[in-house]
Amino acid sequence: MSRKVQYLVIALLSVLLYANTIGNRYSLDDDYVIYKNEGVQQGFFKAVSEIVTTHYSVTEKSKFEYRPVVKITFAAEYAIWGNNPHLSHIINLLLFVITVILLFKILDRLFAEKYPWLPFLATIIFAAHPIHTEVVASLKNRDELLAFLFSMWAAWLVLKFCDTKKWHFLALSLPVYLIAYFSKSSALVFVALIPLIMWFAGVKNFRYYLAGFALIAVAAWFARWIPGQILTDSHRAVYGFENPIYEHRGIFYRLGTGLVALLFYLRILIVPYPLRFYYGFDTIPLTHFPDLISVISLLIHLGLFVMAIIYFRKKHPLSFAILFYLIAISMFSNIVKPAVGIVAERYIYAASVGFCLALAWFILKLFRYEDKPVVSWIKINKGVRLLMLVLVLVYGARTISRNSVWKDHLTLFYNDIPRCSNSFKANFLLASTLQVEVNNTINDPKLAKRNARYLADAEKCYSRALEIYDRYPVAWNSRGFFLFMFKKETPQAISDFRRALALKPDYTEALYNLGFAFNQQKNYDSAIVYFDKAIISNPEYLKGYNEKGLAMLSSKDTSGFIDMQETMKKKFPDSDFPYINLGNYYLELKDTAQTFVNWEEAARRNPDNQPLLLNLANFYSRQGNQEKSQYYMGLYRQSVQKQKKQKRQ
Repeated sequence: MSRKVQYLVIALLSVLLYANTIGNRYSLDDDYVIYKNEGVQQGFFKAVSEIVTTHYSVTEKSKFEYRPVVKITFAAEYAIWGNNPHLSHIINLLLFVITVILLFKILDRLFAEKYPWLPFLATIIFAAHPIHTEVVASLKNRDELLAFLFSMWAAWLVLKFCDTKKWHFLALSLPVYLIAYFSKSSALVFVALIPLIMWFAGVKNFRYYLAGFALIAVAAWFARWIPGQILTDSHRAVYGFENPIYEHRGIFYRLGTGLVALLFYLRILIVPYPLRFYYGFDTIPLTHFPDLISVISLLIHLGLFVMAIIYFRKKHPLSFAILFYLIAISMFSNIVKPAVGIVAERYIYAASVGFCLALAWFILKLFRYEDKPVVSWIKINKGVRLLMLVLVLVYGARTISRNSVWKDHLTLFYNDIPRCSNSFKANFLLASTLQVEVNNTINDPKLAKRNARYLADAEKCYSRALEIYDRYPVAWNSRGFFLFMFKKETPQAISDFRRALALKPDYTEALYNLGFAFNQQKNYDSAIVYFDKAIISNPEYLKGYNEKGLAMLSSKDTSGFIDMQETMKKKFPDSDFPYINLGNYYLELKDTAQTFVNWEEAARRNPDNQPLLLNLANFYSRQGNQEKSQYYMGLYRQSVQKQKKQKRQ
């Protein structure tokens, strides 16, 4: 089998295994990063300007990381074809195919001379391994794809410099590595991995090592320095349900739990089942070193390290595999620094290269074929061919099956919840997703039975989530909203909102929801108090101003209501709320002229307010003004078509 055929087989296998991701929609964090990301969904140049000057994630709770490259790719895609997850999945697939080809190219450069079939077999295993499904099938995880791809490309350029002595290859590696780092900071491990690759490539000139390491190290420092010059300080709210180490900061807890996490990664690489979208604290128990399992893990990893050192000078592929794995996984071990999540499939994406290489070597070794020069795949030991075929079929089938689970939010959550029944986050995400789904289809009588089932499941999952972990204010607020809107259990909802505020007193959403609940109880004084608190906690919180004005009107404070509408006009000039409110107010007074003036102004500001457009069309029709009636009916139909198109996407 020639090199060209090997490249072709690798590429075709990668496409075949991940082709079914193309039919997937948005799932998990894709909405947050792409579909509902206002920074991404604006004019391309405006989007880029905002992306390069802001944190990767900015929420009420936190702001963290700097990953402009991945968000720029999403902005470019949106500018070209709008919200189309299928085309975005094609991009992810192409990035993975390129990554796999580049990996083969590097492994071939390192080991093909002495171990002709090792690079091909290792790359095939990497392409087929199901552990990579989260990275490829989830659009949000394109940051991992890009970080690894460009890091490997930087490594290849450094090798080209060493082979050709052409300094432009080394110079080019700098911007390439910066792209990797600005995709995701996990590229930092390549500061150590690139010298490792150089050693196993047989680079002997110490100056090349110095030049390569210095350039990548400087690039890494520069990449970490840049965000500090253009961004405010980062802070990320991390809770115990994501990683219990954050609530138990002792060094021995970190060491013990980190060692157990490392053992988990080895297990899931060898036997990638069951896989799931989220691994919470129930996956890895909080462990105090020297617990027995942590000691066993320590001995295993020390043994691997010793083995790697023994074979290091011989440039043995097993030494490279072990060291590559240990270096790459170190960033997510929780030992050096606690990771956001205690473990995750995406964390092991780069490190899996080491495992795949080691597994390929053991297969060849098993049949005493690891160093025999082979010219034909047909002539290779039948045992090797059979074992590789079985491995690719098993791994590949699992990969294809797992890709389909990432089809959309509900498919993913419903599939994985049986394996995540003790996970706070899994239960919470399913409950909140079901709530949104019901809210979007609540007026569709055809979905009444389905929605009733969804509501029952949501209530069960909310209760289970809070049973597992009761220190997350968002969960209390979300369940309170659920109970208030769908179960009409206002007293219990108020209790949940108060629980949320006990954990986070300045929680804007909970303050607003509590005010809204009091408003529905006609306790207008209490409602206004909490709307005021919501506004104080977030002076840009439009809904707080709006509901405060309506509560004032309900309490017969007409002048206060009108003053609040004028305040909103000045503070939120693009909002349709004050004009809708004034229009409704004048309608009650039977002042038709003022009603239409305000409603038309509201429609001008928000041409997608379908109930308002329909009201205007009907009102003008009854008045005999068919021209205006047809105008607003046309806007209404345009908005409906736009909504349908978005739903299809």
